[in-house]
Amino acid sequence: MASTQVVIKKVGPVGGTGGVVKDMNISGVNRIIKISVHYGSVIDCLTVRFLHDNGEESTEVWGLKGGDLVEFNLEDSEYITSVKGHYGASTRGIIVLRSLKFETNMRSFGPYGTGGELPFELPAISGQIIGFHGRSGWYLDALGVYVKDTEESIKKELEDCKQNLKQTEANYLKLMQNLRAELDNKNEIQKKLESEIESLKIKNDELPKLRAELANKDEIQKKLESEIESLKIKNDELPKLRAELANKDEIKKKLESER
Repeated sequence: MASTQVVIKKVGPVGGTGGVVKDMNISGVNRIIKISVHYGSVIDCLTVRFLHDNGEESTEVWGLKGGDLVEFNLEDSEYITSVKGHYGASTRGIIVLRSLKFETNMRSFGPYGTGGELPFELPAISGQIIGFHGRSGWYLDALGVYVKDTEESIKKELEDCKQNLKQTEANYLKLMQNLRAELDNKNEIQKKLESEIESLKIKNDELPKLRAELANKDEIQKKLESEIESLKIKNDELPKLRAELANKDEIKKKLESER
């Protein structure tokens, strides 16, 4: 069975450029077992105890002891997954770490310190933090980490990235399809509106003719009403005319009788 290839990545440091370089020899290091931090308005110092192939070992004090002390031990199956914090100017006017927070695969410790202007994060992503490097003088000026990854975890991380990319592409294609469908629908609606507008234009062009026809019909109706009224008047005169005609016939008969 092939052995698992371990990859060590050096990340950082973040913080100021004062003090001197500090580093851990991570050759043969298995895991961190204890961390000690002195802090106040800044991170005064850091000490790391770790387990390697030859047993336990501690770094020297990075910085100078002062302020409050906090120490925490990690369980056998526990490891650091991320270091967060802030850095900024100290009362001496130099850029140093102002706060620290350690996160593990089980819990978190901190934050310790008062915070600063600039936040930072040193994540292990899919691996684990097995060591530190940085700078220190009066205080802990800067801090970086060593992250241990295996080829399997890196491959898994890449595979996860590929799957996320595929899902993103699928979501993008679906979004584009929805947008095209919406666009087609809008185009169809636009065509209908244009057709209706054109129809209204045609009807509007016919309005003068319709108005003329209506005016002509109104004129004809008035003439008809006038003629009907005239006929009514003439009809009212018929009895008188009949009486006059009868009277004339009577006079004619008398004259013929007298002859």
